[in-house]
Amino acid sequence: MSEITKNPPLACYYAAAIGAIAGWSERAMHLGFLLPALAMVLGTYRLAQRFTRSPLIATAATLLTPGVLTSATSVMCDTMMLAFWTWAVVLWVEGLDSGKQRYLLASGLLMAGAVLTKYFGICLVPLLFVYSIARQRRLGVWAYYLALPIFLLAGWQFWTHLMYGHGNFSAALGFAPQRLTDALWYMVLIGSPLVCASFVGGCTLSALTLAPLVWPRKYILVGILVEGVLVAAGSAILSPHLHAFRQQWSTVGLELAVCATAGVCVLALPAADIWKQRSADSLLLALWVLGTFVFTAFLNWTINARSVLPLIPAAGILLARRLDTLGIASVKRLQAEVALALLASGLLSFWIAQADADWANSAKQAAFVLRQRTRNETGTVWFQGHWGFQYYMEQLGMPPFDYRKSTFSGRPACGSVKQLRDPGVAPAIHGL
Repeated sequence: MSEITKNPPLACYYAAAIGAIAGWSERAMHLGFLLPALAMVLGTYRLAQRFTRSPLIATAATLLTPGVLTSATSVMCDTMMLAFWTWAVVLWVEGLDSGKQRYLLASGLLMAGAVLTKYFGICLVPLLFVYSIARQRRLGVWAYYLALPIFLLAGWQFWTHLMYGHGNFSAALGFAPQRLTDALWYMVLIGSPLVCASFVGGCTLSALTLAPLVWPRKYILVGILVEGVLVAAGSAILSPHLHAFRQQWSTVGLELAVCATAGVCVLALPAADIWKQRSADSLLLALWVLGTFVFTAFLNWTINARSVLPLIPAAGILLARRLDTLGIASVKRLQAEVALALLASGLLSFWIAQADADWANSAKQAAFVLRQRTRNETGTVWFQGHWGFQYYMEQLGMPPFDYRKSTFSGRPACGSVKQLRDPGVAPAIHGL
């Protein structure tokens, strides 16, 4: 596992604690991982109280998005890391406001928790350092607390090197650039930002539904025009390399255009906020959003929803700050329109989360179908595949095939594996 995993172990230890306390059922595991999601939502509300007069809108704009709902209903480490991240920012800001050292110490410990959950958490250190310099205009005692996650990460790197012969953190750093080194330069410079913008827009759907309220129409039209040109250029670049573009270029291109336009709306929020506010708070939110975007587009090993998840709370707060400038607190019609926009985002986001759950359950369904199809077979039924498929196949008593250890009686291995040619089962197995 030390060779395969590219994440630190805290989420795994948390899952083990859930299993030890409540059992290893799906219900117990998913309920356990909803607690970090709840902590993240509450942390967003607490932070929004500091940055906007509409904290409830900021929280709803964060929660009612596909990125948050699909991640929060999984058992991955991303939402847990974001919960640590959000509360670390909350306590750091409040520590600087009040001058209470215990808040800064607690924030440093939460940063360490974020780093041990997912390595992206170390980005909190430069983020809060720049924010603190912009606020305080000088170094202070607060800088010592930023060293806590750095020392802990260095200790983890040293310990894993002693344990396994290589440091897990450095192994993750070496794994990440493969996507860029294997790609053509124009795919990196044009394709990666375009695809990342589409993920940002699709995962932060509230920015799209609220766009007619927070942006003037002429800006929206110009944005759509510019984005259309970029998508057309990007489609021409991506189509030779992506099967989906070759087969369904019109449908995929339209979806890419809509999501990328929403992504541009998200990325425009911090720029507009800095231009209007010119404060350390604006700088914090801008670096939070833009830094996550740059990391996902150019530094991470892949572009996916889990990678852009950390910027969604900051985007929700920026949307609320933008609405503050429009006087939402005193305009009843605007309040009703915002509620409808958030409702639309929430309904579509729950629909997408349900589709994600259905896709995840296909692993379980495939295992039970295969068990039913092979119930009367003689001998042992072996299988290949991992993740949820492996979990359910082993639960049903079927062992995984191991090329180094598995043996078959009297016949060569390649001749004794029976392949099931079933059109309903094959796609699920192929996808897994």
